[in-house]
Amino acid sequence: MFCPVGHVSLAELWREFCAKYRVRLTRAIMEKYGADDFELLDLHGAPDDYCEDVFLSTLSGMPMFAAFADGRLRRLETENDAGHSTLFAKMSAYESYLAARDP
Repeated sequence: MFCPVGHVSLAELWREFCAKYRVRLTRAIMEKYGADDFELLDLHGAPDDYCEDVFLSTLSGMPMFAAFADGRLRRLETENDAGHSTLFAKMSAYESYLAARDP
């Protein structure tokens, strides 16, 4: 992935986030899964999905840029409709299942 000097790629942010928080977040969600909270399965799916949800929530409101090979940057609009939809939102595990059944 191309990333200009002075910027950090999403891949690098994800690696850093996982190194710092994945074990702790996985333990926390596994404890909740152990309590038979089936709503968590619908919301987050697997423990790694929960880690991804927390990571994506940390990006809310942060400026994001697309980098072109020639060095130009373009700021991305990550929140639309007065914050009701966002580039980093994702479907729940159940919504993903329904979409996979009938794309």
